[in-house]
Amino acid sequence: MSAPTAKASKDAGDIVKRLATQPAEARRAITHLVELAEPIAAASPKAPFAIKVFTGTPAPARWVFPGLIEQGTCAALVAEPKACKTWFVYDLGIALATGQAFLGCAPAVRGPTLFVSPEGSDRSRHARIVGLCWGRGVEPADVLPSMFFLDERLDLAIADHAERLGATIDATGALLVVVDPLANAATGIDENSAGDVMRVLGPLRDVIAARPHCALILVHHTHKGAKDGSRSLSIRGSSAINGWQDTLITIRRADDDSAGPRRVDIAHRDAAAPEPVGFELHHGPSDIGPEIEWFRLSRCEVPSIGTTRNAKPRDEKSILDAVAEVLSDEPQAQATISRRVGKGNAKVGEALKELELVGRAFHEKRGWRSALVPTEPERPERQNSAQSSPNRSGVLPPLGGTQNGTMGTGTLETTPEERNQ
Repeated sequence: MSAPTAKASKDAGDIVKRLATQPAEARRAITHLVELAEPIAAASPKAPFAIKVFTGTPAPARWVFPGLIEQGTCAALVAEPKACKTWFVYDLGIALATGQAFLGCAPAVRGPTLFVSPEGSDRSRHARIVGLCWGRGVEPADVLPSMFFLDERLDLAIADHAERLGATIDATGALLVVVDPLANAATGIDENSAGDVMRVLGPLRDVIAARPHCALILVHHTHKGAKDGSRSLSIRGSSAINGWQDTLITIRRADDDSAGPRRVDIAHRDAAAPEPVGFELHHGPSDIGPEIEWFRLSRCEVPSIGTTRNAKPRDEKSILDAVAEVLSDEPQAQATISRRVGKGNAKVGEALKELELVGRAFHEKRGWRSALVPTEPERPERQNSAQSSPNRSGVLPPLGGTQNGTMGTGTLETTPEERNQ
């Protein structure tokens, strides 16, 4: 549009002066102009949405921990209460800060972790992190500066809190953000409402999408399995979290023994599922006194999941095996799978959902197929219970447990409930 001429500007000024001295005429003129403009505005094309076009060869995946969590993605860590979820993410942060392996997986990058974790006391958090450092034989002073804890309550129901979270990530240089748990990320949300849950998950996704070097883990609780002794899990509340996450990490106990082994299964949206991993939490007295302990997440044989300690074997366990055997790279309808295994459609559906949860099955429009890529499984190394004691000089301690690798004895200043979080 060209600039107004001097004459046009003078004419416009004269019209404004005239309308200012005659309010009634001004109102009629403005009303007339609005009526003339309305059909023009209605006929004008609306601004299109922003679009993106991909070209060339896709970039390779960039991992924080290869096979565990990718940069620029959001993961959901789900487990029943007392399954060591908090111990898991604390040790993950220490591994990211030091470059040491986490349950056999070395980080691809090194950097800080930001924890949004309003549950528990500062004393408990500090003791756990220091104890885990000693269990790894590293100086806590070398790790603590890379473990940031949000000192205000995050409430994504407040308009600017997502933006402030992003600013905090930028200020700390965090490569990993842990929100533990989902229920404390916003006040007054109904976990069973997809709308309420997405009001939390959507802003978290936007924060990470704007920072492709960073990854986010959202800790969430699950329901315990059926009353028949099942240890299968389902995500608590709305299923919206299933569509939101890029990676699903599940931790399950083999039985009701709080000191027993845990099983970790990982399922990715865009990558093959790695082999499951087993771990146990060991602890013992440190060299500075029995009231402060060392802790270590130690790999163990992958425990079988399916029954409680005192429960009879389930028929569903054999269904899981049968369904897993008939899955292939070619999609199959659920009814077809049901006929092939000779089981009812409802039970086969439950088995497929459980296999999907642990990354062994995938559902698409044409049906169900296997999500596993055949690989040579890596056998986890068992910890040697004869190792020497960790102290601040970096020497590893004995596990303090029995020969079969159960949790060692010792006095914790944290409570038994806190120890299993």
